[in-house]
Amino acid sequence: MPWSGKSLIEPTKGNNVSAKISAAWYRLLNRVKKNHSDFKRLGFYHLRKTAGDFIRKLSDGETMGVFLRHGKPVKTDALAGVYSNADFEKVFKAQARLSWDRQHQDGGS
Repeated sequence: MPWSGKSLIEPTKGNNVSAKISAAWYRLLNRVKKNHSDFKRLGFYHLRKTAGDFIRKLSDGETMGVFLRHGKPVKTDALAGVYSNADFEKVFKAQARLSWDRQHQDGGS
């Protein structure tokens, strides 16, 4: 919650969708661009898709499904999510690998 005490996703007074999170994202992008002109500027709504793509490349489709919290991580078994817990350990490992890869790709900075 922000300092105002209101939810970041609470509708506006006119009952419109709140833009607080995406506005903060674009402010951050503008700050980063000042120091890194070659920084790839991804739109707020593309983050989830891009993150899922990275996780799939570093792990597998099931782990990506758990990461994105899609309805059924195992498409062939409709009850897999009912009778077992999602394997977040694989998600955490893929995230750690992504973080390591990104740090070392950029020279550790």
